[in-house]
Amino acid sequence: MKPTVLISSASFGRLSGDALELLARAKVKVVHNPFGRTPTEDEMVGLIQGIDGVIVGTEPISARVLERADRLKVIVRRGTGLDNIDLAIARRKGVQVFNTPGTVEDSVAELTMGLILALARQLTVLDKALKNNRWWKLPGIELAGKILGLVGLGRIGQAVAERAKAFKMRVIYYSRTRRFDLEERLGVTFMRLDQLLQESDFVTLHVPLSKETTGLIGERELALMKPAAFLINTARGAVIDEEALYRFLEEGRIAGAALDVFKQEPLRDSRLQKLDNVILTPHVGTYTKEAAQKMDLKAAELVLKVLQP
Repeated sequence: MKPTVLISSASFGRLSGDALELLARAKVKVVHNPFGRTPTEDEMVGLIQGIDGVIVGTEPISARVLERADRLKVIVRRGTGLDNIDLAIARRKGVQVFNTPGTVEDSVAELTMGLILALARQLTVLDKALKNNRWWKLPGIELAGKILGLVGLGRIGQAVAERAKAFKMRVIYYSRTRRFDLEERLGVTFMRLDQLLQESDFVTLHVPLSKETTGLIGERELALMKPAAFLINTARGAVIDEEALYRFLEEGRIAGAALDVFKQEPLRDSRLQKLDNVILTPHVGTYTKEAAQKMDLKAAELVLKVLQP
């Protein structure tokens, strides 16, 4: 019997057909996400039965979903992070779990730098004003000489550090484990989180979502930031207390923020959407043609490696 692969990720194959061609050549049976969007937990429960391998995005692969998986051997998370998968239950059932590292760092780092630049030069405010016939010049700030604080120095954090150095920024970082091996190569300085927040002109988040990082940036941490500082999140939405962030932005207690990720996605009817000092993008950090091709191919290769060793 041919193995059956469920592609529940709504983005898989959308920007490049190479991975679908690879699966077709391997002669596996492919079942596509019928919804054209991220499936809910209930929908995943209905899709997972009779599936040998699944390529997922951010949809929940919970204990309830896994209990219905009668043939599942492998889960591949298209992208980074495994916070949407119940890893303990997967291990208990003998299901192998992978993600696709080395495929998205450039895309997420470039978006991060783009958001930093947009905040520094108030580009979204100027764009909105001019489209409303207001010839309104607002002063920006240069990045040269400013302090960038990286929370997390994994692959994406490193890619951001390299780009920030090209803008002549001073880069500091916080990580649970100090990365002595990277400090000299990247020209970055380790600091404890509280000190990093106090000193940084821009703070960018690059940590996975876990019990330890949920709510990592809350009211206490925001209060440590400079009034002129900016916060950028391209990691996971739940790393920030969004209600606390709204209050700090609305009261002008920090200068601004840029968010590509949110606690609940898609974002709808949020008070953050009413603020002019925050830039909001719909979780597009990895959504480039190049990253999509690399993620899709890596995911397909990993599934086939398990199902057709």
